[in-house]
Amino acid sequence: MRLLSKNKPLTTDLKKELKNRKWPEKVPMPITDYSPFVKEGHLINRALRLHNRISKPICPGESAITSLCCGNNGKIYGATSGTKSHLFFYDPAPYADGVCDIGVIEGACGINKTLVAAPDDNLIFGGVSEGVIGKSEGYLFCYNPKNDIMTEFNNMCGVIEKLLVPVPGEYIAGLAIDNKQKVIYGLSRPGGHLFAYDIRRQKVIIKGQIDKDGRFSSMLVTDGSGNVYAAGALGALFKYNPVSDSLTKLPVTVPVLAGRSLYNGLDAAVFNKFDGNIYGGSSADGLLFAFNPQINTIQTIGKPAAENGCPALAVGHNGCIYGICGEKNGMARLFKYNPVNHSLNDLGMPLASSEEFWHGYEFGSACTGPFGELYLGESDRISHLFIYFPPM
Repeated sequence: MRLLSKNKPLTTDLKKELKNRKWPEKVPMPITDYSPFVKEGHLINRALRLHNRISKPICPGESAITSLCCGNNGKIYGATSGTKSHLFFYDPAPYADGVCDIGVIEGACGINKTLVAAPDDNLIFGGVSEGVIGKSEGYLFCYNPKNDIMTEFNNMCGVIEKLLVPVPGEYIAGLAIDNKQKVIYGLSRPGGHLFAYDIRRQKVIIKGQIDKDGRFSSMLVTDGSGNVYAAGALGALFKYNPVSDSLTKLPVTVPVLAGRSLYNGLDAAVFNKFDGNIYGGSSADGLLFAFNPQINTIQTIGKPAAENGCPALAVGHNGCIYGICGEKNGMARLFKYNPVNHSLNDLGMPLASSEEFWHGYEFGSACTGPFGELYLGESDRISHLFIYFPPM
C-alpha cells in the first residue's frame, strides 16, 4: 500500500485511486436474542405477604423457602428456614392470589424438604431444632388446613401442633409419604435412622439405619409401590421394602463426574407416575438421572447447565421433569427434560417482573400446582415464591 505524506498534497492520480479503491466491508452481526433469562413459558413471583401489600413480608433471614407441597385443598404450602422457621400458604384463586404467613414454627429453625400432605388433609412436617444439633429434639409437626381462607378483605388460618419426637436427640432431615398405606417415612440426623410414622395409630417405628456416621443425603422418595429410597455415603442408593420390612443397599449409585465421588449425594428426587421412573439430581455435579425401580438401574441423562447442584425437581402435568440447577452463592437456572423425545433443555435464569422485578439466585424446593403450574421456592436471605407457567 502506498504511504501518504502529511507534507505533500494529493495528486490527481492518487485521488482517483482512493475514489475507486475497494474498501473492506464490515460483516453485520446476526440479529438474535442474547438474553440468558427464561423465555419459554411465563414466570412471576409473589412476596411472602398478603395480597395488596396489606401485611409485611416474612422478614429477611427467616424467609428461605426450603420445603413446598400442594395441599389436598389446592393451596400451596411452604416452610422456611433461618433464625426462625415459618409456615405459610399461597392461595392461587383469582380472588386471593396472595401469601398468608400462618406463623412461626415453635422450636424449629429449619424445615428442609419435609412438608407432605397426608390423606386426611393434614400437613405433616419436621425440622431442625433450635439450639445445638444433637442436643435438642427434632419434632414432627402437624397442621390442619381446614380453616385456611383468604379473601379480598380478610384471611384465616389454623394452629401448628407438635406431634412427637421420632428419634430422641436427633432432628428430622427428610420426609416422604406413602398415601396408600398412610405411612410417613423419615430420616433423622446425625444418626441416619429411617423411621416410619403410622398416621392412623400415631406411632413411630425405627426401620433401620442408613449410616451411623451421618454420611447420607437428606432426600427421601417413594415409588408407586410404596418402596422408599435414600442415598448413603458416596451416593449409594438404599431401598426399604415395606412388604418384607427390609432395608437393603442397592448395587447402584447416584451418577457423578470422575474423581468427585467424595462429594456425591442426592440433592433432589421425584417420582414420575407417567413412566414409573424416579428422577434425581446429584449434589456434586448437578447431573440429572432416571432410576428404574423395577429393575434397579440408573440412566444418566446429562448435566442441564454448567452450575453444580440440583436442589429442586418437580413433574409437570405434561409428564416433563422441571428442575433448578445451582448451588449456594451461585446463579440458578431452570431446566426441562422431556422423557418422550429425551430432550434436555436449559430454559435460562429465573427473572420475574411481576409482582416484583426480581432475579432468583438460590432455590431450595419445588412442587407442582393443581393446574400444572410449578412453584419454585427461593432460598436466599430475602426470598420469594416463584410461579412458572409452562407453555401449552
